[in-house]
Amino acid sequence: MGLIRTKRKWRIRVAELRAKIASALRNNDFIGNEQAQDLVSWDMFDQNKSAPFFDPEWMFGVTAGFDILIANPPYVSTKDVTENEKKIYVQEFGFSDDLYNLFTFKGLSLCSEGGSITYITPKTFWTTQTKRNMRDLLLSHNLQYVFDSANPFKVVMVDTCIWQVIKHKFNSKKDNLVYFYDGSKDLSHPNVFAPIKQSVYREAQNSVIFKPTKINLEIFELYGEKVKEGLCWSDINTTFLKCRKKQCSVNDVKSMSLYGVSAIVPEDYIITLLNSTFFSYYVDTFVNNTQTFQINDARQLPVIVPTLDTIERTHILLRRAVAIKQQAGPHEDSLLEKLQKEVDTLVLKIYGLTP
Repeated sequence: MGLIRTKRKWRIRVAELRAKIASALRNNDFIGNEQAQDLVSWDMFDQNKSAPFFDPEWMFGVTAGFDILIANPPYVSTKDVTENEKKIYVQEFGFSDDLYNLFTFKGLSLCSEGGSITYITPKTFWTTQTKRNMRDLLLSHNLQYVFDSANPFKVVMVDTCIWQVIKHKFNSKKDNLVYFYDGSKDLSHPNVFAPIKQSVYREAQNSVIFKPTKINLEIFELYGEKVKEGLCWSDINTTFLKCRKKQCSVNDVKSMSLYGVSAIVPEDYIITLLNSTFFSYYVDTFVNNTQTFQINDARQLPVIVPTLDTIERTHILLRRAVAIKQQAGPHEDSLLEKLQKEVDTLVLKIYGLTP
């Protein structure tokens, strides 16, 4: 009983001090009436009551930032917020984007030097262009690990990951090792990759985050730092890129056209590349891991100028594919599957990769 009376006494005393301090700040023109009322109404003892403001010093006595931040920020798209809210975000952060991106910038600003921030967020930030600023922010400090958690939630239709960053400016002379855990198949027993230098992600095309598998690192070594421009393409809502030839253009499944401009890189060759498993895999890993493939993504595709022999082989492969579709025989699927393997083998050879 005595403990309860003591707690009640200090709660009353704290409320009196809040009111006194707010009044002093208002009377000396440091804050306005509305701000003063916010300070008075905030109750540190009521865990079910929110506050319309956040001030670490006033609320917790923290002046140099928090040492540890852990959060599962809201997965809310900018499509679901009002125009007024977007203006507020732009005023605060300089841009408006999905809330988990904004929470990342806010979290690091609240973190102390050398402090740790750990979030679980959608993993779309690994590759998408709209999250380039988020990748740049994380990689400007020391990224400790990335854990691919796939989709651990029953009500959230998005793949997620857990990441940790230490707020300490990245030093290229010392570099930093990043650990990658793949729990997409088993959260309890993730596949643990050998740590890689953070500079790999910083130097990758568009600073994308990718699983450091043997094939991914091989692709990075061959093309990760060199790809600057490529083709223009259109919106495709599928993981695998598929296109076909129609007169003098290359069309995707949504009948949007791409025209060849040079005989050095003929359309049959482009069609072969886009129909390869490697190109679909490259896009998903290094360009955009969402289902939508857009023109700005297509510009980043690495297109190697083919030899005359390679051009001839792609002509033959394309004619065979057309013939199989035109015949529409009972073995069409198996013949196309066999042809796909030939296409994949040829493209891997073009790019110097091991089948």
